Amino acid sequence: RKGWWQFTETADYLRHVGALDESNPSRPRVIISNYIHTPMNCISSSKYYRVCSADPCEDMMVQLEGNIQASHASPEVIADVV
Repeated sequence: RKGWWQFTETADYLRHVGALDESNPSRPRVIISNYIHTPMNCISSSKYYRVCSADPCEDMMVQLEGNIQASHASPEVIADVV
């Protein structure tokens, strides 16, 4: 069907890597942000390293954490930083 992805990974694998949302058991979904960073999506890997896609949110998280320096913040504070 149009708009549907066909994954080759098993549900057990997706569950193991934290990429399976089973909050609605009759309609499990893949958490794309977690799926993208699974070892299956890396270009290369060895015992010591993996070459994977960069996390586009990582730079923003570094900026937020560096400026807020707290475990939580109001939406207004976050908006001011961004």
